[in-house]
Amino acid sequence: MKDYYEQKNFKKSSYSKSLEKELKLLKALPCFEFSVELSKCAKNHAIEMGKTGKIGHDSSNGKSFSKRIKDCWSSNAVGENCDYGNESGIDIFMSLLIDDGVPSLGHRKNILSNLFTHLGLSVQPHKVYGTNCVMDFGAKK
Repeated sequence: MKDYYEQKNFKKSSYSKSLEKELKLLKALPCFEFSVELSKCAKNHAIEMGKTGKIGHDSSNGKSFSKRIKDCWSSNAVGENCDYGNESGIDIFMSLLIDDGVPSLGHRKNILSNLFTHLGLSVQPHKVYGTNCVMDFGAKK
């Protein structure tokens, strides 16, 4: 993280400091398994959000994340992260991991959860932010 912060001229915040503390206490996590199904859901949502210029977990027609994900994943343990405006994988990842301005730290919790075993993601153009990334997480079915 130190190298990333220096490269980006990143000023530490309470969020980045809490991440550092959390990572020091975290036990090793297994790698996510790639999921074609979750990637399809992520891609569909990222394309839709990009074309409409909207943000968030609900589709442009108001369909909630929980309803959208049921079309792709049968486990009830699911999560989603959305990122806007970051183009590189490391910037997307660090933005969601630091989760600056998100009091619940929901994006960070999804990434660091030992519950989620599968991941699908897609990065697509976004007409307002340039790019958007959707990550869909699932527990074993």
